[in-house]
Amino acid sequence: MIAIERVNKEEHHKKISQRVNTMVKKGIVDELEYAINKYDLSQTDASMKLIGYKQFFQYLNDEISMSDAIEKTINSTNQFAKRQMTWLRKMQFINTRISNNQLAIQHLNEKILKSSVIN
Repeated sequence: MIAIERVNKEEHHKKISQRVNTMVKKGIVDELEYAINKYDLSQTDASMKLIGYKQFFQYLNDEISMSDAIEKTINSTNQFAKRQMTWLRKMQFINTRISNNQLAIQHLNEKILKSSVIN
């Protein structure tokens, strides 16, 4: 059994937004520009279809503004996270729960440990 603690949608979207803004502050645009120049990458290369790279590539090509690149990256990441959770909920051996209650989390951890005894 695998357990995944889910957070509510608003909190998850906020964390994704913060993470994207941190990526920008830490230099994703410079990183991407370096990779494009070093490896002669174009928009059709597979690596340029990654969430974040795709949107900031458009920014570097003056197709969209920085704020649009950030917003599109946030939206794409939110959509991807939603697809991941949908896929995970379909898996029978994965238990997904929303909880901020530490006692509930501890109880779930104990339950998992008891059920995963290896002989």
